[in-house]
Amino acid sequence: MPRTPADPVARRQRQLAVAGLLMGLALVARVVYFKTVLAPHFRELSDKMRKQAYIKPTGRGDVLDRNGRTVARTKVIRVCVFNPTIPRSAHSDRMHENGAAAAELLEAVLAVPRETILRRMYGELGEGDYAARRRIKIGLTTEEADAVQYLKRQRAFRNILARFDVAEDEEREYPGGDACATILGKVIPAPFGMLRGIGGLEDWADPILSGSPGWYTGRVDAAQRVNPLMPLRDAAPVQGMNLQLTIDTIIQQICAEELDRCMQEKTPVGATAIVLDPYTGEVLAMVSRSGKQPAAPKGAAQGDGPPEASYNRALMPYEPGSVMKPITVALGLEWRVVRPVESIPCESNWIPHKRRVRCEAHRSSLPAPGTNTPRMIVAKSCNVATGKIAIRLGPRRLHEGLGRFGLLSRTGIELPGDVGGYSLSDPAQIASRGAGWKDDIARVGFGQGVAVTPLAMAAAFGVFANQGLLVRPRILRSYGYPGSRPVHVYERPEPERVISPATASAMREYLRAVVQIGTGKNAAIPGYTTGGKTGTAMKVKHGRYDGYIASFIGLVPVTKPRAVIAVVVDEPHGGYHGSQAAAPTWGRIAARLMAYWHVPPELSAKDAPQGERRGQSGQAPIGD
Repeated sequence: MPRTPADPVARRQRQLAVAGLLMGLALVARVVYFKTVLAPHFRELSDKMRKQAYIKPTGRGDVLDRNGRTVARTKVIRVCVFNPTIPRSAHSDRMHENGAAAAELLEAVLAVPRETILRRMYGELGEGDYAARRRIKIGLTTEEADAVQYLKRQRAFRNILARFDVAEDEEREYPGGDACATILGKVIPAPFGMLRGIGGLEDWADPILSGSPGWYTGRVDAAQRVNPLMPLRDAAPVQGMNLQLTIDTIIQQICAEELDRCMQEKTPVGATAIVLDPYTGEVLAMVSRSGKQPAAPKGAAQGDGPPEASYNRALMPYEPGSVMKPITVALGLEWRVVRPVESIPCESNWIPHKRRVRCEAHRSSLPAPGTNTPRMIVAKSCNVATGKIAIRLGPRRLHEGLGRFGLLSRTGIELPGDVGGYSLSDPAQIASRGAGWKDDIARVGFGQGVAVTPLAMAAAFGVFANQGLLVRPRILRSYGYPGSRPVHVYERPEPERVISPATASAMREYLRAVVQIGTGKNAAIPGYTTGGKTGTAMKVKHGRYDGYIASFIGLVPVTKPRAVIAVVVDEPHGGYHGSQAAAPTWGRIAARLMAYWHVPPELSAKDAPQGERRGQSGQAPIGD
């Protein structure tokens, strides 16, 4: 029986059915493939798009003075931030179109030019910005912050302002103004809304002050808003610890005001003042001023202005000049190369080997025979006699003595920039100079050919106040969390014996003679005994001497010292000697310090010697 030809319609239907079945099987296989093999990949991709991690900044710790007064603290400010992170499906042209509309909208709300907003949105990252957080305006008022949040809630602007938000950042403020600027340093914005210290204690103690930021994660919608119904992972931030200093802000302010007066009267390149407790090594005040930076108002940010304004001049090495003479004389008495009653002749001009030494004190009239004793050498600031004592000591003993006074090593203070000193008396270098070592050693004896920091010199003078014991300076007392016991307390450094109590007592009398009858009469204050040493050193610039540095370092009261005060003035005008530029400022600081501490006067006007009776009204001899 012949076969009936297949119906073409039926055949086509069967073919379509088979094709549909195969396509269905392929789709099912594809779905199974996506649901099984590729499921982890798409789950990870979804998490990346829908899960966001946020940093919770911690509060930076406060800096307090010895009495608990706030020196630096952190306040919270509002900032308008832009997050350029967008979903993958968004088109770049649309992104910039929305950005232009947002900039035009925010210009009216934030009073920031449209071009500035666009530059901060798409330009280079600013200080403290990072890829997912660009700051458009810092320090929003309450009205501006509320306006931005209001616009974000409006349907018409929701997409335009989706990537903008109002966040909280930290800002450092200084209730005492710029008096502590050079010891604190400054802070700059760091990523994640935190602050990072630059220079000074803000840098040195940054791990203590900054704490640890927290974080949290959650699922977000297309506008990068966290869904409150989805679970979050949360890690709380750790608050930064408070740092307590040995500084007394009242004394700090006294020094700042008197240095500002000195800067106005003498117009120097810079100046520094240090107040030190000789028994504990605690720095009670440390102020530096620069001629290129006027004093800032209270609450001003630290570190603004030229780099010179941020120099801590208390840690800048300099040739001390005649303030070194008491150190040399004390070493001579201790090593017994000179006796307290011995008179050392001064010829006004003296040549140890080849280089001439001139004596400013005896330029016009030589001392009477038998009168140039160690007391008068210090009081009148005799170069020749001090140089002779240095040569008697010799390189080894002089260098060893400078080291024992702490002048050649770092002071160990908790500040960046602390450096050791240098002296031509180093025996390792003396051997190569032959007989010429006498020229160098003589000059080291009266403060040339040696470089030390003002802080090291102040600590060295503390030896005379502390019965011959050196206590290394320190500026930190403790640190710990607010409202709890300190985590760490800085102990007083172990005192080091430098000279005998008898030598220290003799040196205090010599320093008092400087104020009574010598070059330091401008440092006298009525009612109190003071003692110290003037210094006028030539300044080294580019390998040659050019300009002068004036200084006065002394004790108050000298009979029972409460403090060592050092004042160093760099290139003063209108009188460059230590007696003219530094001693008056020292006297004003000492007088205000005695009043602040309520120290009863030691002397009546009738009982005080002439120099101490007239105080600063008397004229000191022009000299060191």
